[in-house]
This record gives sequence, structure tokens and C-alpha cells, in this order.
Amino acid sequence: MPDVHKFPGHIACSALSNSEIVIPFIKNDKVEWILDIDSINFDEFDSVDKEQLERIIQKF
Repeated sequence: MPDVHKFPGHIACSALSNSEIVIPFIKNDKVEWILDIDSINFDEFDSVDKEQLERIIQKF
């Protein structure tokens, strides 16, 4: 999310959070856990971040 303040109902882990990326870890068609990274910067994450984080969590 480039700007978490534009997402209705967003629950921030920190009042300083302005953007976030969320990557679910799915095993046997079930979400086992979620990687949730927040940033104080707006529009911090891009498609490269998403792809690389997905590659990392696939190793678990």
C-alpha cells in the first residue's frame, strides 16, 4: 500500500507507518502466516520488493 492512510479500516502497527507491504505465506492452500513490513516513507515498496519477498518466504 503506497499510502496506508487511504485504506479504510487499516490497522497500523505504528502511528509512524505510512506505507506497507504484506506477503502471505500459503501452504496447502491455507495462509499459514503473513509477512507485514511497514515504512515511515510513503510509496516505499514496489513490484521488485514484492517479488523478492515472495522468493524469500517460499524457502520456508
